Amino acid sequence: MGKNLHKTRSYNFSRGRRFLQLFILLIPIFLLFYLGYIHRWITDDAIISFRVVKNFLLGYGPLYNIDERVEIYTHPLWIFILSIFSFVTGSIEQTSVWLGLIFSSFGLFFGELGNMRLNQKEKNSSKSKRATLLYLPFGALVISVLSPYWDFSTSGLETGLSFFWLGSSFYLLSSHSKRTIIPIWISLGPLIRPDFGIIYLGFLFLLIYKGRKDGFGSCLKNILLSLFLPILYQIFRMGYFASFFPNPAFAKEAFRLNIKQGVLYLFDFLIPYGLYIPILLSLINLFNLKKNPLGLYFFIIGLSHILYIVLMGGDFMHGRFLLPGFFLLFVSSGIIPINKSKLSLFIISVSIVWSIIICGFRLKLPYEGGKNGIINERKYYVAGSISKNPIKVSDYQYTMFYQAGLNANKESMALEEGDILFLYNANLGITGFVAGYKVHYFDWVGLSDPIGARFFIEKRGRPGHEKKLPIEWVIARVQYNLENKDIFTKKPSYILILNDTKYNLKWSRIEDQNIKYAKEALYGIKDYLDGIQERLTAERFFRNIPIAWKYRNLRIPSDPYEAKLKFSKNSDKEQQK
Repeated sequence: MGKNLHKTRSYNFSRGRRFLQLFILLIPIFLLFYLGYIHRWITDDAIISFRVVKNFLLGYGPLYNIDERVEIYTHPLWIFILSIFSFVTGSIEQTSVWLGLIFSSFGLFFGELGNMRLNQKEKNSSKSKRATLLYLPFGALVISVLSPYWDFSTSGLETGLSFFWLGSSFYLLSSHSKRTIIPIWISLGPLIRPDFGIIYLGFLFLLIYKGRKDGFGSCLKNILLSLFLPILYQIFRMGYFASFFPNPAFAKEAFRLNIKQGVLYLFDFLIPYGLYIPILLSLINLFNLKKNPLGLYFFIIGLSHILYIVLMGGDFMHGRFLLPGFFLLFVSSGIIPINKSKLSLFIISVSIVWSIIICGFRLKLPYEGGKNGIINERKYYVAGSISKNPIKVSDYQYTMFYQAGLNANKESMALEEGDILFLYNANLGITGFVAGYKVHYFDWVGLSDPIGARFFIEKRGRPGHEKKLPIEWVIARVQYNLENKDIFTKKPSYILILNDTKYNLKWSRIEDQNIKYAKEALYGIKDYLDGIQERLTAERFFRNIPIAWKYRNLRIPSDPYEAKLKFSKNSDKEQQK
């Protein structure tokens, strides 16, 4: 009877410990979800994608401007998921907010579970008899108290989906499972963000290493399964968009070093929150877990992604591009055993004090924007909205961006059939969404424009906003379209709105030399423009694939005369045809 009583007590104690452990694990999840909800919002960059989703649901394809196929986004999987759920809910904006919160929370939870697995392996392999009853999710706690994670758990961007992919991949790879879903799942990374290719390769190498004992066939199967979806989408990109990379990759020069700006971007994220403290604690904890090097490997993958972001110059939004790397870094090193070890007690004490200071005082950036080209994006846009939580485009109705789009929309409604309205402005998100699909948008920085994105950067400045699309090129493109009648069913009357000023342009009377030079340069790359403007057929799709490869490194001088000289030979050939 004594033995049975002992077993019952042990069972009850074990069950109670499991419930208590679950409660501890859920604390950071609750904090991230609650604080993310309190700070819910949508950013202007996300509204760019909303216009793509809206056009897609209207049947025009995943396009920003419906009259040319340009991949203006870098997160195709997010576009796809958001389109499906928005079709069901009927609201793109609010759907993006809730999906972001849910994805972020589950991503952090899977990250915790993965770390529990790693620590359990160490416990089983360790000869130490030190009693460990519970674990503190130190890394998840760090993530949940940082305000940039609150801001970008919603925002309408793909960041929440990024956390979900990272956390779930970490969970899957922390086990010895050989399920087919694992190589397929990790291959989704580059479809969420192209720079996740670095993390994907790290995950793939680990998967191959873990399956090395199963023979060459097993390794080859994992490689092929993990390459299938990225290659399939790359073929689609080349055939549909006639481009080897997404347009923002050209506009932002994603493969050009900008180390000085990247270092500024890194320290802009590290210093305000004293992040060097939890990073140091993570390293100490990793050393403490030296018998299980898997956590260190994931830590290094996170560092590799951070290094790439720094080398490329970061972003203009405070912390945004660094969040995934630090997510993996903290999640992989942040479960601490609660026992009598002095080291564990030290890490727990310091981490709790740091978390209370960061979260309790809600430490945030002291600036709104303009510091080293980096902006506190949420603070900037909330200040101009009618709500503390702007989760609808209409919440920005009193901004100049919304009014510019509203004016363009009114003009487009007054057009006759066959007329096309061109808007030349700076703000792609709010303005473009409100303007509507009948308005072809030329943005000043070339993010949506297949020509402006290919300009050379003349001077480094605010990341992602360093290229300028002059008005001469806009008019030249409109003239070029008019002269290529195969693009349209009828010859339309064009109206151009420049900074809310309406211009009825008489194309035949414009004699500006720069416009002439720009148009000649456009004829030099006519095969590329045909690839994105002609009606898409199976033949056009397969013809676009070699065109995408041909122009993968295309760069155009912003000076029309220099561009004309560079492409004059090709232009002469096209004119002769």
